[in-house]
This record gives sequence, C-alpha cells and structure tokens, in this order.
Amino acid sequence: MAVGAGAYRGHASTRRRHESLTEVHDFVTGAVGAESLESLAEQLLSRIRSLLRAACAEVMIIDSGDADAKSEHSGAEPTTAVTLTIGEDDVLVSGRREVDNSDWILVRALTQEEPTLVTRGTKDRGLRRWLTERGARDAVIVALPTSAGMTGTLTVMDRLGETATFTEDDLTLLQTLTGHLAIALRSTRLVERLAYDATHDSLTGLANRAHLSYQIDQALSSADTEAAVLLLDLDGFKEVNDVLGHDVGDRLLTVVGQRLTECLPGSATVARLGGDEFAVLLPWRADEAESIADLAERVAERLAQPVQFDEAMLTPEASIGVAVTTRDNPQSDLLRQADTAMYEAKGNDFRVAVYGPEMDSGRIERLALLADLRLALITHPEQFVLQYQPKVDVHSGSVTSVEALVRWHHPTLGVVPPDRFIPLAESTGLIANLTPLVLDAALRECAGWTAEGIAISVAVNLSARNISDENLPGRVAQALATAGVSADQLILEITESSVMGDPAQTLPVLHQLHDLGICLSLDDFGTGYSSLSYLQRLPVGEVKIDRSFVLGLAGDNRANSRALIRSITGLGANLGLRIVAEGVEDQPTLDELRSLGCDIVQGYYISRPLGATDLRTWLARESADAVPRLRLLTSSR
Repeated sequence: MAVGAGAYRGHASTRRRHESLTEVHDFVTGAVGAESLESLAEQLLSRIRSLLRAACAEVMIIDSGDADAKSEHSGAEPTTAVTLTIGEDDVLVSGRREVDNSDWILVRALTQEEPTLVTRGTKDRGLRRWLTERGARDAVIVALPTSAGMTGTLTVMDRLGETATFTEDDLTLLQTLTGHLAIALRSTRLVERLAYDATHDSLTGLANRAHLSYQIDQALSSADTEAAVLLLDLDGFKEVNDVLGHDVGDRLLTVVGQRLTECLPGSATVARLGGDEFAVLLPWRADEAESIADLAERVAERLAQPVQFDEAMLTPEASIGVAVTTRDNPQSDLLRQADTAMYEAKGNDFRVAVYGPEMDSGRIERLALLADLRLALITHPEQFVLQYQPKVDVHSGSVTSVEALVRWHHPTLGVVPPDRFIPLAESTGLIANLTPLVLDAALRECAGWTAEGIAISVAVNLSARNISDENLPGRVAQALATAGVSADQLILEITESSVMGDPAQTLPVLHQLHDLGICLSLDDFGTGYSSLSYLQRLPVGEVKIDRSFVLGLAGDNRANSRALIRSITGLGANLGLRIVAEGVEDQPTLDELRSLGCDIVQGYYISRPLGATDLRTWLARESADAVPRLRLLTSSR
C-alpha cells in the first residue's frame, strides 16, 4: 500500500511539473503577435491570474521618461507609472498613477529587485497592515527584471479558495512568468514605438502624410461618412529659417501644430505633411461647405496670433485650402483638391479658399504651359523675344538705358506675357535656362547699338535663383566677353526679396558682379521689410522706386507717397545712388518725381516696351526731332 501511495505521489508530481511546463510554454507563445501593450497585457495577465489561481493580476511599468526608478524614491519629483490590471471578469483596466514611495514592499522590489510573498494569516504586523491597506488577503509581488530593459512590478493578489494561499512554488512560478512577461512587454512597446514613428511626424508628434491618407481612406470606406480636408501652408516660413535659423523654425512649427490641435474638434486628424505644410481631416457633410470655410477662417485667425520667442516675435499666417468630399470621391482627389484650393488662396492673397471645379482648369493650363515652356527653352529658344523700355534722365531728357523685357511667342497661344511664365520658370528652376537667353540676346543688341554710335546701357532682371548661383559672375563675364560689351554697359536688376532669401549665399555673388564693373539696381525698393538695414550692405549703384508709390502720387494717399519717395531720394543722395522711378503714366507725375529728386524715369508716358527694330526707330526720332515730351522734361527746370 505504501509503495502504491509513493508511486502515485511521484506520478502526480511529474504530472504537475509537466502541466507547469506546458502552461509556461503556452504563456510564452501566447505573447507572440500582440500589436499593442493593452492586447498583450489582456492575454498574459489573464493567463497569470489563471495559473496562480488569483483574483487579480497587475503589472506596473515606470514611465520611460522618468529618471531611473532606483533613485526616484528618495527624491522630491514624483514617479509616474502605467498600470494594467485584470480581475476575475478578465476585463483589462488601464490607468496611470504616481508611485507610492511610502510603500516599502514596492520600493524594495523596485530598488533591490527583491520579491515578497505575503501569505494569508501572516504573523508579521507590517505585512498584515500592508494587506489591510490594499484590501487583500494575500499577495505576491516581484520586480520586472532590469535586464529586460523595463522598470516595474508584477503583483497577484487574493488566492482563490477559502483556505488556500500563495506558496513559495507560486513565487517561483511568478518570477519565471515575470521574466517572460517583461521581454514580451519590451518587444511590444518597441513594436508600438516603431508603428508610431512610421505614422507620426517626429518634430510635432502629429500624424504624417501616410497616416492621414490611411485615415481618409478609412473615413470614406464607411457607408455613412463624408469628410473634409483642410490643407494649409505657412506664409513666409522660409524667411524665418533663413533669418532666425532652423531651430526657431522648428519651434514655430511645433507651436502651429499645438494650436491646430487645440482649436479643432477632437474628431479631427491633424497632420504635418512636411516642411511648413499641414493638413486636417474632419468628418463633415458636403452641404456644410460654408460652415467649414468659417471654421477654416477661425483656424487661420488662431494661427496668426503672435508668438513670442527670445529671438523675435513671429506671426504665423497661413493660406488654407478646403475640400469637402463624399464616399464617391477618392482620397487622392480630396488631397489634390485641397491643394488646388490652397494655391488658389495663396495666389489671390486669401486666407481661405474652398475648392470648386473651376479651379482645376487653371492648374491643368499651368501644367500644359510648363511642359511647353520646358520644351521651348530646349528646342525653340527663338520663341523668346525681347522688348526694351527706355529710361530717360529727367534733367537732360536723354535716354540713358533700356530695360530688357522678355516675351514668349507661343506657337498656339500667341504672345504670352511675362507675368504668366516668369513665375512658372522661377518656381520650377527653369529660370536658370531662361536668364542666359535673355542676357545673351540683350548684350548682342547692346553691342549693335554701340557699333551704331548709340551710347546706352541695357538692364536685365535676375531672379532669386540666379543670384544664389555662385557660378553666375563667371557666366556673366563670359557673356560680356562674347558680345564684346563693356561691363559698365550692363545693369542687373535684383529685388530685395531675392537678396533676403539667403543673404549669406547672395551677397558674395553680388559683390563679385560689382567687382566686374557691372551696375546693380535694386528693384521694387520700399516693399521689403529690411530695406534700410540691407541697403548699406548691398553693392548697388541704383535704386528703383516701386511703381505702387509712383501710382500713389495720383491717389488718395498722395501725401504718404510723396513722403516715401522723398525719403528714398534723400537716402539715395546721401549714399551716392541713382534713383529710378518706374510706372510714369503722365506729365504731372513726371514733374512731381523730378521735384522730389528722382534722376531717371521710365513708363508708358515715355515709351511702351519696343522691339529691337522699333527701338532703333524711336531712338533715331528722339535724336533727330527732339520729341516735345522730352523737351518737357527740361522746360520747367
């Protein structure tokens, strides 16, 4: 009988070990494939509770952003932790709480990785008080092993059964399970972090383009869901990076992201698409387009509130495009339409524009024109023809120079004005191909005038891309040598905005051009935000007053225009600069500009832009007949 009982006990012990190994194997394999910390905890804590026949199992994970947990418990700064708890209903409850530094058992586990077994009916007063404070009958608490790269504890409480309690074997099993749990938690958290990084912007924490596209797709896949997208682009953001640095630019982008999140409904998905471009997805009905336009206006107004940094106070204004769609409208169309509306807003100086089908025609025409422009520059450069507008000395009445203005003779569209294709060339980089064509043609004409005894110079406009090219001075010098024109017969016109885009890059180029003997003319003067501070740094010999000030001499703000022009001419006189006024349309304006101290004028009152042949005729007539209009330039002196 005794032999039989011993054999049975041995068989039962072997079977329990086998069952334990099977349970541990199932526990480990059960962690595979979890996509989130919550789903992992729901599976594994439920198994732990079942294996130890406990009423409750809880894992506590110290936040990774906190300082090392082993030194936190004596400091003043509270340590926070994530808690994941499973009860008898097998429903996971997640939460967050401060670590109780007065809990000596918890502190011992965290700082020394020392486990604690508190059995039912323990004689230790401290342990009994600990159980009473937690409303528990018995408990086991073990630390997550630091070798797994996480700090925290695993606790089971209340062994099921009226008389049973936790044993040393339970403690050993829990320690084994805790090691596997910690590794699984770390792996799942890493998967979560990688998934988050793949779908979110690292700077602002907002969704990225991929995640936004996914959310739009999900929204439109629902039978009852319609949506709207707001696409916004910050105005003048490049200048922030160029002038104040990328660190300030990054901080401004972070503020914009925070403001978007704060002023939009919780149902919105806010994304940063890259650079200074943001997008918002909102559940919205197509018949509420007017209301969402109002919302977009409020967003623009909120963004435009000043932001005070140590370096400067900034106002992040934005252009916003809105597109409202339905399930039948693919997500690519939604983003494209919002993008089209955004460029419509930016191009027309609106804060907000709502997409309409009529906007597409302009984009299609622009793409077609761009393709034709690229082809013409490569294979048909003869389509680009120059016209020349004379500049006249207000004191002598003589023509001193002409400004070269390019026209595109399109084979089907006819003459394309520069305001249609020049911005296109600048935005796509084709200006680098166009400017040499204009420069070479203008210098050839200038060489011809010189050979005919006509002593005038020619002005050619440069874009921001041109003056950012460190090879430009060499190319200009070569063009002058090829045409046989002296450097003092060439004027290169630049704008304030083109210089301010990247002063560190453009100023050396401008100084090299000046050293060649070329006159640099600052065009559209008075419209930039740092004219006076940069004028002394620019090697310019001529300043062109912006035509808006000249036209203002005949408007309601005549006094302001006079004051501005007088200030510019006074500044020019002090700095030894020649002052040019463009946009002269009548004799009274011409007289007033002369009285205000301008040196050179150009405009339709003097002459419209003329082709090369017509210009020669005009110049010959001026020389032979002394046109009355030019005599008027000196008659009132």
